[in-house]
Amino acid sequence: MCVVGSVGVSAGSPQVAHAVDTAMAISTTTAAFGPVSVGSSGSITVTLTNGGAVPFGPINIFGGAPPTAEFGASQNCQGVTLSAGGTCSITYTFTPSGAGAFNDTSSFTISPTASQSDGEDFSVALSGTGVNPITAAPVSHDFGPTPVGSASAPRQTVITNTGSVPFGPINIFGGAPPTAEFGASQNCQGVTLPAGGTCSINYTFTPSGAGTFNDTSSFTISPTANQQDGTDFSVALAGTGAAPITAAPLSHDFGERTVGVAAGPLTTVITNTGSVPFGPINIFGGAPPTAEFGASQNCQGVTLPAGGTCSINYTFTPSGAGVFNDTSSFTISDTQSQSDGVDFSVTLTGCGAPCPVPTSSTTTTTAATTTTLLGSGGPSATTTTQVSGRGLPSTGSSTPVVAWAAFALAGGAALVLTTRRRARS
Repeated sequence: MCVVGSVGVSAGSPQVAHAVDTAMAISTTTAAFGPVSVGSSGSITVTLTNGGAVPFGPINIFGGAPPTAEFGASQNCQGVTLSAGGTCSITYTFTPSGAGAFNDTSSFTISPTASQSDGEDFSVALSGTGVNPITAAPVSHDFGPTPVGSASAPRQTVITNTGSVPFGPINIFGGAPPTAEFGASQNCQGVTLPAGGTCSINYTFTPSGAGTFNDTSSFTISPTANQQDGTDFSVALAGTGAAPITAAPLSHDFGERTVGVAAGPLTTVITNTGSVPFGPINIFGGAPPTAEFGASQNCQGVTLPAGGTCSINYTFTPSGAGVFNDTSSFTISDTQSQSDGVDFSVTLTGCGAPCPVPTSSTTTTTAATTTTLLGSGGPSATTTTQVSGRGLPSTGSSTPVVAWAAFALAGGAALVLTTRRRARS
């Protein structure tokens, strides 16, 4: 009978009938390592205890070495005689060779003699998951409004080796965004990252037109040539194509104009603020609804160079006296589709002469005084009083209008006058 003196030397041993009761106990029959970074190791110790009342040994261990290379074992039991209640141990390690789940079994016999048949059989189930010590952050990029035809500044996703040992050489599988508006480049391929080391993936957004664009960059980072050994990532990408067009000014006031005579033009300038040509331009709408305002332009069909301009000219021809208001609403697009364009509104106002004079609000308070006029006792008497206030003919000056009235009162007769004084503010 061969006696194996170290767990991990022999891959296993046949199960045999045992002649004695060893009274040995094991602390656990499972060793679950959980997630362990690829290239790193985890360890779990299993304790063996002499549960008998007399010494046990000298111990011989038969078998015990896990068959797969990811799991290892070592022990301090071989040749030891355990006193009653004494212990020794087996330490298992897990060193994943790649990402994914690994399982194995350590089967061994512990005997107090040189005969395996005098020992007791034990099995420890081993499990662990290899995880790549790799992170990617951030995993979303929103480029926001970007001029049509212009490339955005790059946005970076950083790949980091969070493990304690080198990771690589890296192979990247996938990553290119499916749509043409988003681009990607990287400096990770073939690199071995030291512990804490980084590489990066850079994304750009070049909108082909106005509107919202979304995409996803999906990729796998592996330390081997096998994609299955890698870790999967997804980076969400979003951006809005904005036509690089401005219009200014967005309001025109023609003031007071002679009825029937055209005024203007007043100009709204359209400018390509982008770094690449914009066009050929299509203008949708723009004509003011009312007949008093007119519009003409020199933008249709034109391709504006970077910084180039064209214009819309407005006129005002009042059809009568009074105030006129209108709005010129239009869309400027560099395609045949209005939905690819940018919307603008220009407010228009003007007045046909004569224009109304603005009125200010007036607050009037009234105080009333009652005066009784009596006759002097003679056949008749004449009394004169002053009456002033609103409703009298205008004198063309700011002096209050005054009217004088004579009242003839018979002797003893009475005339009651109520005078109201108006104060203006």
